[in-house]
Amino acid sequence: MSRLVVRGLVRAIVAATAVVVIVAASHTSVKTTSLLANQASARAWTTRYDQLTCLEAAFRHAVPEGARVYMEAPNSDDFWILTVSTAQWAQATAKAAVAQWTVTVKQVPKGCNGIQLVAVRR
Repeated sequence: MSRLVVRGLVRAIVAATAVVVIVAASHTSVKTTSLLANQASARAWTTRYDQLTCLEAAFRHAVPEGARVYMEAPNSDDFWILTVSTAQWAQATAKAAVAQWTVTVKQVPKGCNGIQLVAVRR
């Protein structure tokens, strides 16, 4: 084959690959947007945001600023919420022995949209 034919084939392969990637990315973007834009998803995110806001307010009300806090959380989502809530208000510690407060989140029908913060002074 001549160099001209090879160059043409390479260009065609590169162009076809680019088209496939762009179409795939567009499809993924549209699919992701539709998942995030539906009402159920919006309600779920709103509920989660409300939980975080409520827990942060409860934490600031229960625990004095600058206190050393040991966080007990039954699952990773609750631990994440506690970590965010304490980041700028208190000092999180990995050792219960040096903590002034123990804080946990419990699943309850009332409270912050189904979860409640419990803070106990040590």
